[in-house]
Amino acid sequence: MAQGFLSPFVYFTINKISRKNLKIEKNGEYEKPGQKAQVNTPEYIDKVIAEWVRLAKGRPTIVFAVDIEHAHAIASLFSQAGIPAAAVDGTMSLKERKKNYQQLENEQILILVSCEALSEGFNVKKVSAVILFRLTTSRAKYFQQIGRGARLWPGKSNCLVLDAVGLIDGEKFGFLEDLTEEDFAIFESEQRPSFSHSPKKTCENCSAMVPAGLRVCSYCNHPFPLP
Repeated sequence: MAQGFLSPFVYFTINKISRKNLKIEKNGEYEKPGQKAQVNTPEYIDKVIAEWVRLAKGRPTIVFAVDIEHAHAIASLFSQAGIPAAAVDGTMSLKERKKNYQQLENEQILILVSCEALSEGFNVKKVSAVILFRLTTSRAKYFQQIGRGARLWPGKSNCLVLDAVGLIDGEKFGFLEDLTEEDFAIFESEQRPSFSHSPKKTCENCSAMVPAGLRVCSYCNHPFPLP
């Protein structure tokens, strides 16, 4: 980012879901039914849509959903709100998915919702917003998801991350900027024993997540109260 090879990021927290009664499945991830019961409601999705309109209106956006039904529900409610959207999932052929990728690149749609399908064939550099609508215990998966918006594109000033489940703060994964050379080490002797990230805080005025040491919000210039 500092050298101009990746887009800078801005982060916003929209909502948090309770992990209290969520079980961890054999694959190490949070169970889907417990997540889905909290996030797959019209009220919850509409709140996220309202925040997208407030913060990211007009930006080509990708959304990571809990499962197929959730992905299509999100796309449907965005469309009903007058925002062109589509969903892709693992049951679709690569040809079908690529058609949706092309529509996003051409801005025929602005929202593309994925259920484990944004992999092979996806390379839409103009994506400038990412909505996190599912939990994960994997720091690598989290960075892979938001990293979809890291590519440079003319006129793209940053990638805006909307955390709709409390993933960044709740899992303490931090920002992409918190990654260090040790995170990419191949040899075990060079790896960090555990990951860490700088303290964060949320702006009460605009909901941006910023480094805790800032005196003024870097997004809206709102002054933080003195400790």
